[in-house]
Amino acid sequence: MTPSILVVDDSAMVSSLLKDYFEKMGYNVLTASNGKDALEIAKSEVPELIISDINMPLMDGWGLIACIKDVPGLKEIPFVFLTVENQDLDIKMAMDLGAAGYITKPFSFEELRATVETLLRREKLEIPEGREEPTFVGDLKQVTIDDLIQIYIDREGVGTLFIYSEPADGFIVVGSKTVAGARFGDRVREDALIDILLVRSARFKFSPELDHSEYKNCSLSIKRNADDIRMERYYLNLIAGYFDFEKRCLSVAPKLQTLPLSSLLDLATQSSQNLVNIDEKFLPPRGVRLGSIEKVLGIVKKGETTLADCIVKVGQTPYYTLYALTELLSRKVIRIF
Repeated sequence: MTPSILVVDDSAMVSSLLKDYFEKMGYNVLTASNGKDALEIAKSEVPELIISDINMPLMDGWGLIACIKDVPGLKEIPFVFLTVENQDLDIKMAMDLGAAGYITKPFSFEELRATVETLLRREKLEIPEGREEPTFVGDLKQVTIDDLIQIYIDREGVGTLFIYSEPADGFIVVGSKTVAGARFGDRVREDALIDILLVRSARFKFSPELDHSEYKNCSLSIKRNADDIRMERYYLNLIAGYFDFEKRCLSVAPKLQTLPLSSLLDLATQSSQNLVNIDEKFLPPRGVRLGSIEKVLGIVKKGETTLADCIVKVGQTPYYTLYALTELLSRKVIRIF
């Protein structure tokens, strides 16, 4: 049976473009110019998927999805917003109302097709009784990874945020208002989280499911809340913008390796040389800055280590450690390679 898609948009041009595009792909496409008409069509035709704008006359997209989710036999239909509204609050509201996807205009047909195929493929799966399937799919072009994590951390319960990118695929485990685990390709835990926070282009999918056996293998040594993640991503991107750290190894600068820790600390705190400018709103509390630099220096001075291991060994709020590393790298007291 040919899958049917209901396209709801008050722009005749957008509706026509989507109808032509998906009909060429073999779908049966129904159209409506407002939420009121779309609701009647959905009740009579019961499409496999709905793509809807938000701002429309008579009944907007918010009203339409609320009505759809309130009708037995329709509430299971995947609902995708296609809209110019691109604020985080809009995306969160869409998720709270039960949307399965959120794509902002201007959009690419490839992105829309991938979302539609993912959702329709999901609907064809045989779902074990009592198991929930992924509830939301999207693209990181619409929202930053830290804002996305913020959205899911704010929701109650646990779940898995899957990331699909060109270098590798991975996931983040969220629960109890924290990021609790991570895997990216072959990397796990802190190493994987570093990769994910540096990803700029990827698709994502959230599932309320949690594989407990997999979680044991990727549990983070230090749990992060949403603010921790935002700060950590800032410093990782700052470091990546100035330094090449493919292997993420850390050591004292070769010319300084014979100096005692006290001398290295003097260089780190008194040197006027500074390659990196840190935005003030991302600075740690003044009282922890010197201590963080001293802790990081003490670990790196003992021998070559990695970025992820250093974060774990210091054992404090991760972005404090990344602040210290940024200061030490910018003053060339340590190196990353």
